[in-house]
Amino acid sequence: MSDAGTGAVSSFRVGAVISRSFSVFFANIVGFIPLAVVASLPIVIVGVALPLDEAVLTSGNEEELLAAMGPMMWGLLAVTIVSVATYLWLSAGVTYGVVSYLRGRQAGSVEILCQSVKSVPSLLLLTLMAIAVFLVLAVLNFVPIFGTIAFVAIGTWLYAIFWVVVPSIVVEGAGPIAGLGRSAQLTQGHRWSVLGIIILWIAISMMIGITAGAVVGAVGFAAGQGGLGSIVSVIINAIVQAVMMGLGASVAAVGYHDLRVAKEGVGADQIARAFD
Repeated sequence: MSDAGTGAVSSFRVGAVISRSFSVFFANIVGFIPLAVVASLPIVIVGVALPLDEAVLTSGNEEELLAAMGPMMWGLLAVTIVSVATYLWLSAGVTYGVVSYLRGRQAGSVEILCQSVKSVPSLLLLTLMAIAVFLVLAVLNFVPIFGTIAFVAIGTWLYAIFWVVVPSIVVEGAGPIAGLGRSAQLTQGHRWSVLGIIILWIAISMMIGITAGAVVGAVGFAAGQGGLGSIVSVIINAIVQAVMMGLGASVAAVGYHDLRVAKEGVGADQIARAFD
């Protein structure tokens, strides 16, 4: 088996983490996609169930606009919470599958699903903590110009520090607080590299998103306006979102593995013993 399968790494490198994440994800795509599809549903629902009526937007009636915006904002908040929770749950399943694969065995979708469920209580608490931190940081956006810059900078740096919190919870059985501490410990000394991985992944995601958007538009146009075109667009969007979310979770899982190898000198077999 190749390095992607054995988990052999010599150091923590940006390009290596990204490339190995793609190879590991697509080698296990059959096991990952069912979870990824479920996790992508809240995002699809936003596009289908919560669009703001174009007539209201263009009417110029402030009362109608405010009346329409209220329920939509509450709906978006609810969907955001569910989206974060389902993405963390997906990340838990992908982490199990990635670590198992790097150990030399391929887990099936049922096994991945069962393992992901074990971390749900900790992941739900982590979701609430993440939403709370986001809302606190969002206050910075009210500060003109520099507030938004500070919001993005602080948020991105915190993400780099706590990038491998979910793998820490899944593999080491840590609670949300201990998982955050473990992630901070593992990323220490490698945070600029982690930041590089995050930025590179965002760039890749944007390119894939633009390409997928063009494909969705073309297919929707070919299928015609209305029912069929909308259904086809939703299906394609769901598939793209599922793959993108699964890949993002795979990047963090491979990053966790490589950080432990680089910092602690352990191998994939030692890391995966927690699942035995």
